[in-house]
Amino acid sequence: MVISNYLGIKQLPTRAQYYIRSFLLFQSFSSFLLLLSNTFFVLYSLDRIGFALTSVTLSFSFFVQLIFDYPSGSLGDWIGQRWVLIIAYVSYGTAFFLTTSAETFSAFMIIAFFNGFGNAQNSGAIATWLDNNYQKVVGDSDPERKIYGFSRARVITTTRVASAFSFMVGGILATLMSRQFVFGLQAVSLIIIIILVYIVVTDEKVDESSENKINMDHSSNNYFKHLAGGVKFLLSSKAAFFFILGSALLFASFAIWGNLILFPIYFGYSGSDGLASTLRTIVFFVGVPISLYTAKLSQRFTTDKVPHVTFLFVLLFYPLFIILTSIMPITNELNLIGCVISLIILNATIPTLFDLGATLRQRVMVDLVPSEHRNAVYSLIPTIISILGIFLLPIAGVLIESYGLPAGITAAFIVGVTSAIMITIGMFFYMNAAKEKLESMGIQVTIPATTGP
Repeated sequence: MVISNYLGIKQLPTRAQYYIRSFLLFQSFSSFLLLLSNTFFVLYSLDRIGFALTSVTLSFSFFVQLIFDYPSGSLGDWIGQRWVLIIAYVSYGTAFFLTTSAETFSAFMIIAFFNGFGNAQNSGAIATWLDNNYQKVVGDSDPERKIYGFSRARVITTTRVASAFSFMVGGILATLMSRQFVFGLQAVSLIIIIILVYIVVTDEKVDESSENKINMDHSSNNYFKHLAGGVKFLLSSKAAFFFILGSALLFASFAIWGNLILFPIYFGYSGSDGLASTLRTIVFFVGVPISLYTAKLSQRFTTDKVPHVTFLFVLLFYPLFIILTSIMPITNELNLIGCVISLIILNATIPTLFDLGATLRQRVMVDLVPSEHRNAVYSLIPTIISILGIFLLPIAGVLIESYGLPAGITAAFIVGVTSAIMITIGMFFYMNAAKEKLESMGIQVTIPATTGP
């Protein structure tokens, strides 16, 4: 099959191939539909209620996600990812439907609630479904998870292509028809995704005697065990604590970048909405062939290289943008040199070093996190990111307002370096634990050094 060749999974058992193919198709299709209005949703809100009130609704959505994210992950471990995803897409569909006629602040607050609640349910659910079932069916076909890592990298690439097309199609439809038409189209289309979730997102059946069997006791007592299980796992070992908290910190640095820095750079060097959208689309498409190569390259790397790749990314990405914005301050006017250099930096670091690091970290997570608490742990990470963001975003915002964009990027850089240090410490304990396990079985191994550059 063409898809299996593209994902590099032909060596895997049939059922393992099925789960990865389903994951690819679901991620691509859902991303395309959800992102159709991504570039103009905030603009639509600004037109109706203004900047100040729009900021309040976005903050409220962020808060709602923070409250429900971790409990929803435990809910997924308890009743299964299928039902949590259905709840998520019902919430998204409701939000899109309400947006078609929203005119007041109270209406946008209700929309913000459903978006935040949907995000909380959605985070980590489909990835948990894939990882749990992959573990059940892969057997000894992928002992180092290199095939898994390669396929996940290819999924990232395909999702980026779907996202870029979504931005284009959504913009065209909004121009030819209206923004409300796009919101309505998304609301109706999500019915298809809900049906798809119900049909596709099912769990592999295992023998009662299987050691991989996940307890699906639906009693309330068992839910609270799942609720506590994610936090207990985080605190269960130094490897889990440092690796997971370090990963959360890395994405917290991206929360600063994505919310306060990225779009000011796009607009600052392009000078208009249209050119900024064009630059964004070009960045996505140029990154596609690079991502494809990175996916292939990832198979040559072992997971002990996670700290090296993470450090290299952090030490290149943020400092390069600090230098660029210091030498060439943004002016909200067309600056072709600024556009070109931004495009080069983004594609020289994101689809290369960042994607490689993400692939290697996910290979670690597959075996580090126990299946019975996987959804809770995968939801715990965005919860930690949200908590950190509440403190970090205002600090970065004050720094940008007082000292300019380079100061905000520096704040993200400090958080990124901290994350790389914690991931390095986590990998040190993880590799030592793996060594001790093998030696207890009579196998002597040498653990490579995991220090950063």
